[in-house]
Amino acid sequence: MELGDTRRAYKLFLQAAAAGDADAQVAIAYHIETGEFSWLSKADALYWYQQAAEQDSSSALFNLGLNEVEFGEPARALDLMMRAYSFGELDALVYIIELLPYSNRSAEDMAFFSKKLKYALRHGALSESLIARAGAILAL
Repeated sequence: MELGDTRRAYKLFLQAAAAGDADAQVAIAYHIETGEFSWLSKADALYWYQQAAEQDSSSALFNLGLNEVEFGEPARALDLMMRAYSFGELDALVYIIELLPYSNRSAEDMAFFSKKLKYALRHGALSESLIARAGAILAL
């Protein structure tokens, strides 16, 4: 995308995001993280994800969870991934299972989420980029 088109896209997303559109808020944050809105900062991305998360956007919650993993905050990451899953983000299952050992959750929780991950994997409900990872987790 050319810079002029990128700036036009940003202005359109910004109008919708400022009006409270969670999808536009997530889109702005995503484009910041991918470098398309390179004039904005990581803090800007986190701001827009947070705005969308306050509206229970599963993708915003998931992406905030990924950021917490990156920041070395497994407890906060797990909380966000659990919320993302509760709003339909099945990819969060992979991270929930990876993060559960850092929590005080029970073995029953691990069994429950492993069962959910097996189901999602069997039914093709995970993002392609997480399929091998999910399979490796379940093989342990």
